[in-house]
Amino acid sequence: MKHLIIFVFVSMMAFCDALWAAPKTVQNDALKFANDIWGETTIDEGTVYYGRDGEPVVYCFTVALGLRDNPSPESILQKVKESRESRQEAESMLQSAIADEDDEKAAYARSLIEREWARMRDEEHYATVYMSFMEDRMEPLLYYQGLPLHYVTILDAEQVGKERLNGEVETVRFLFDGPFAIFVEFKNKNGTTIVDLLNPEMSEFDAGQVEKAFKPAFQTAPFSYPRFVGQFLAKTSEYCPYESTETKISGVPDYQTIYSRGCAPAASGCVLGYWDDHGYPNLVDGGNSGYDGSECDDGYLDLIWCELADAMGFVSGVGTHVYRIDDGIRHVARDTNNYSGFSVSNGTWYRTAQQDRSTFHGEIDDGYPLVYTMQYYLYGNGEGFHTVAGIGYKIKEYDPPCWDIYYYRIVHDNNTATGTDVYLSEDLIDTDPSYDTHII
Repeated sequence: MKHLIIFVFVSMMAFCDALWAAPKTVQNDALKFANDIWGETTIDEGTVYYGRDGEPVVYCFTVALGLRDNPSPESILQKVKESRESRQEAESMLQSAIADEDDEKAAYARSLIEREWARMRDEEHYATVYMSFMEDRMEPLLYYQGLPLHYVTILDAEQVGKERLNGEVETVRFLFDGPFAIFVEFKNKNGTTIVDLLNPEMSEFDAGQVEKAFKPAFQTAPFSYPRFVGQFLAKTSEYCPYESTETKISGVPDYQTIYSRGCAPAASGCVLGYWDDHGYPNLVDGGNSGYDGSECDDGYLDLIWCELADAMGFVSGVGTHVYRIDDGIRHVARDTNNYSGFSVSNGTWYRTAQQDRSTFHGEIDDGYPLVYTMQYYLYGNGEGFHTVAGIGYKIKEYDPPCWDIYYYRIVHDNNTATGTDVYLSEDLIDTDPSYDTHII
């Protein structure tokens, strides 16, 4: 009997005192890693992302795949700008088609939007690698194919910043507060604002909230601060042999949040879309998991836009409460689509990544993709959630004299701005002991 596992992990990013690695050292490690994964590559000098305490915490590297030279930031941004303009035209077309109830025109507009987002990401030619600033970490914290967010969505974020601050804005810094909590800070004479780079239009920060967002959480959050690196031996300059294994469930669709009301319905839809192709063919009405259909009619658009979002109690501007995700999935599978035997288990809490790793790996080994929700204490006394689809894991173990072991979770972020498969280090999310996991 098929069943779903829903993970919820609680995380807060904060940074202890550390010896920051020299940029060249980090760059060399990033280049070695990129060449190992993607063949001969070139990388840029890296972009600094800051933590809540104002200290650098990660370097984000733009990796050029198969290119002799890494293109200039200006040339990359110009191509993104051109695709963005085409995307905006297609978005206007989609709104008009929906208003006219023209399904054929709407489907065409959606295909154009997807094409332009793909061009903005450019997974064929680029990759993104986030490296820790700490010297004793040899591997990335986060990586995927496609351009970094500070290219893909910076123009959308800048537009939001201009609207909030009523004028042209200057980019102050990029902020990294967790796996999918990545922001940009803008300022002008009217003030300062922070915009979410993953979802610029849905960002919860208003002008004047910089200190509120990135300072008080250190004092109020009931968690200790994460190590941000594993308990590893100091890195050596020697080359260390390693073994790497990766297990991934193929065929899990990567539905985008532009076609849903929030990340939870999109991620849950990915998992149900997978099962639509594996024994439950009515979960996506009118076709297989790749059939888009139309909103509140058929296809995966109906599944994530209407069925799951409604069943989970999605609220515009708020999102989906994590404890309603499993109930929503049950309702859609059992009641809406009459699969009474579709099983979604109830919850168990884990305190660390090490404790839940065997369960996560075991479910992937057994062929069960996961619905995975992250909770961040971002706003001093507030919370934020982000849900993704877990599709696999990777283990990389170094031989002496390094001895390091790195664990990654492979997820579909379901965001139009990030690559299809996102590799997320456990060290990034395990705050020891602040990391909680709820498995349903």
